[in-house]
Amino acid sequence: MRIAPGTLILPGPFEIARVHAATINKHGGLQVTPDPRRIETALEEVLTFHTFRPEADIALLAAVVAYAFAKGHPLPDGNKRVAFFSVKMVLRANGFEWKPRHEEAEQRLWQIAETSPAQRDQMLEELSIWIRQSCTPLSS
Repeated sequence: MRIAPGTLILPGPFEIARVHAATINKHGGLQVTPDPRRIETALEEVLTFHTFRPEADIALLAAVVAYAFAKGHPLPDGNKRVAFFSVKMVLRANGFEWKPRHEEAEQRLWQIAETSPAQRDQMLEELSIWIRQSCTPLSS
């Protein structure tokens, strides 16, 4: 599950904006166009993390994605929903399928939102374990 530095595939800000629009249309929320620069900042957090932690596997990097969206709030609304779909997108783009139980995913994303910055590393570790347990390589 290790991803060599420089090979991580992340969605772009416009892909995230499309996911945001779809979740808002389906579940309701603020119909405001997200600022792509704020989305880029959230995605850059993942790349920066990987630069300083090159040994990080895809589950830990996906946990950083979830944290960046659920805690960082780069979007006007729907950050936890977008966090969920962004994790799925990142894992799929990097060769993995993620099938968590919906109730558990919702609970985990709320936990992220409620953590203090001092709990970040512990939360990332817990999230990565959970993601690893509900993640499988895609069939070729």
